[in-house]
Amino acid sequence: MSPVYSYAIASNWNVALVSLTNVETLCGLPPLSGLVNRYPIRTRVLSGREYGDGALSLTWSFALMSASLFKSAVRDTLHTNGTVVSAQVTLYTREADGNTYSRWNAWSHLPIQGEDYTYRERFMENLNWRFTLVAQL
Repeated sequence: MSPVYSYAIASNWNVALVSLTNVETLCGLPPLSGLVNRYPIRTRVLSGREYGDGALSLTWSFALMSASLFKSAVRDTLHTNGTVVSAQVTLYTREADGNTYSRWNAWSHLPIQGEDYTYRERFMENLNWRFTLVAQL
């Protein structure tokens, strides 16, 4: 079955779009969310107006993923068998408008059990795969 969505990823920065691997192919399903948060820190002033600031971030959320897929796709492939906590990646993910995709460099962070997911009998539930210092290419 061919992928439905265009979310894609590869190890290292500045990887060409044609060399990225579709996330559905890698993880078995697309993320439930994946919009770049352009203003992660919001400050409300006395007038009621909000200002956005901070380093760009992104979270790909998965309701369920098998532990074996997580191990092979995320931990072993991108995080050097779990020995590297943060890894350089190139992403192809949705813009804030929800329709447009674009390519980004980011730091991928190895998800933490109990914080970024719940482990239940060979499955990761509510997996949140975090990316920080996201920079558009």
